[in-house]
Amino acid sequence: MSKIGFCVYHNPGHRLTMKTNEIVISPTGIRRTLRRYKPTSAIAEYVWNGFDAGASEVRIDWQPNDLGGIDRITVEDDGSGIDYHELESKFKPFYDTRKAADPANRRYGLSSVHGKNGYGRLTFFCFAEKAVWTTTYGSDGSNRQYSITIHEQSLHRYEADDPVSVQHSTGTRVDFIGCRGLYGDNIARELEHHLSLEFAWFLELSSPIQRRIVIGDRPLNYNSLIDDRDSCRKQIGQTEFDVRYIQWTQKLHDEYSRYYFINSRNIDVANQCTTLNQKGDGFYHSVYVQSNLFDRIPPITGTVSDEIPDQLPLDFEDKSDKETYRELQEFLHKFLSHKRKPFLRTKARTYTEGLKQKQILPAFGENPWDEMRRDALLKVVEELYVLEPAIFASLSEKQTRTLVGLLHLIMDSDERDSLFSILDQVVHMDSDQREELARLLRKTELSNIVSTIRLIEDRFVALSEIKQMVTEPTYYADEVTHLQCFVEQHYWMFGEQYHLVAAAEADFEQTLRNYLYILRGEQKKATLDHPDRKKQMDIFAVRWLHNTDTIDNIVVELKHPSITLGEKQLAQVKRYMNTILDIPQFNATNMQWEFYLVGKNYDRYIEQEIESCKPHGERHLVHKVGRYKVYVMTWSEVWTTIELRHKFLLDKLKLRREELLTDKNSADDVLMSLTQNTAAAAYASES
Repeated sequence: MSKIGFCVYHNPGHRLTMKTNEIVISPTGIRRTLRRYKPTSAIAEYVWNGFDAGASEVRIDWQPNDLGGIDRITVEDDGSGIDYHELESKFKPFYDTRKAADPANRRYGLSSVHGKNGYGRLTFFCFAEKAVWTTTYGSDGSNRQYSITIHEQSLHRYEADDPVSVQHSTGTRVDFIGCRGLYGDNIARELEHHLSLEFAWFLELSSPIQRRIVIGDRPLNYNSLIDDRDSCRKQIGQTEFDVRYIQWTQKLHDEYSRYYFINSRNIDVANQCTTLNQKGDGFYHSVYVQSNLFDRIPPITGTVSDEIPDQLPLDFEDKSDKETYRELQEFLHKFLSHKRKPFLRTKARTYTEGLKQKQILPAFGENPWDEMRRDALLKVVEELYVLEPAIFASLSEKQTRTLVGLLHLIMDSDERDSLFSILDQVVHMDSDQREELARLLRKTELSNIVSTIRLIEDRFVALSEIKQMVTEPTYYADEVTHLQCFVEQHYWMFGEQYHLVAAAEADFEQTLRNYLYILRGEQKKATLDHPDRKKQMDIFAVRWLHNTDTIDNIVVELKHPSITLGEKQLAQVKRYMNTILDIPQFNATNMQWEFYLVGKNYDRYIEQEIESCKPHGERHLVHKVGRYKVYVMTWSEVWTTIELRHKFLLDKLKLRREELLTDKNSADDVLMSLTQNTAAAAYASES
């Protein structure tokens, strides 16, 4: 067993006398008050006792037995020891305050002295039969040593022998004898984890002495708890402040993040909670601020309330010092906010990714418009998370779905500004935050509009190109290599939100495999026993409407402009339909099928078929059986339908874009906007 530098001294010629005294509480009261302690949290109390006594090093060691358990644990420090004349005041009182004695509710007060509540020395009963303190203290220019013993069965009573003179240095060793429930394979790992959470912030404090904890033969290493470190120097007037910042990966046992104020003698004179506690974001941090400004305040002692304490201004007498301290608080708040923002941004992205994976977002199609709407919604959720993560911290999945759905409705309406009145009732936003959110809402709306305008304009370009291929003989457009290839890439002409299942050269077996993969994720090989299984469709696409649980399918058969559509071409499409009718996997009760025959013109037979289907009230319909419909359209009818569908939307969007751009009234406004333009920023960085 390792020792720090003092030993137990016994003079055979000196008869030891034993002092017995009782602690002011019953054994039952002690057990009830300390029932929440575990072995690791109990050992932590003895480590605190060592540091409270001014120790620079506390060692923890143990003695294993042959069965893999632990017989004895020792906590040893090089502090000032326990003065025999103060023994009664230190060991006799015991404050029966169960809430204060619960390790989950510890508050470490406004100084770094912790062992004030009188209960730490009795926590050994949760893992040992007996505790023996061997302590050496200084008295009248010499050092003296004595022992104190408390048994588990009589926690209300301690025994102490008389002090004797010794030559070695001061300190205290506590031996816990008759240990139970502790195992050699686990003790080092459990202690390192618990003591790291308990002492990491404390070991980072500047101090006149360098403190450390040694477990077995290894110094405590808590680097895994540190997510970020930084430091800076701030000058306010004539006063300099050295600021050290640590971000922790998880909550420490002192559950509040704090500022620690340290004077020029490396003594921490006070600490305060930062303004970024209880935000629901996991941003745990400690900030150490050292300056000679804190030489002019006395150390603050005492405990804080069980609720989060108010921000207590330090008691400066000089008016100039008070103003310096006020500016320091403003700087520290901005410093922490600057550190927190990228942290929240990363958390926000993780949160929105989770929304997508859990399918909490409203139903969106997979066409470019819906993708833009979804991205805009995710950006707003992300920005709200950065603004106030507590909004999302305690929501159930159902509540999250409701909130995100309401945001989606607001984003899709003309009531985006109403979001501010809603948020004002939930969170506090300063002017910068309000402007940032307003800018985001304008930016996402304008971005969506500009992207949609570009998408529609590109579609008009595509439309003009296929017109040229169909109408201009000099283009020499081929049915398969040109027209089919074009429509494969632009099958939006027949409807939005579709997945392309198959195009030319894919037979029915290959098509079925693709179909099952898109709908169910199945990758098994599909085989068909059908005479037409090797037939090939030009275009086959599918969409699944989750809100109605229906699966819409379209099949498009394209014909060269030189071919006049008639009975032969329609019979080919109906044969496709009948083949699909014969394949069970294509005929679930929630499936709808539409077949399109497209060419430059059609004959009288097709005209008569269209006329016979007029009672169904659908243009271009030539055949209808249950959930199966066949349409015949000329290329010009396809183009006209698309132009009518897009032109109204394009005109409306261009008007809305002009409205959103009216906030720039001068060249200065334009130049100012360039600071937010990513292209301009990239150019500036390159130059």
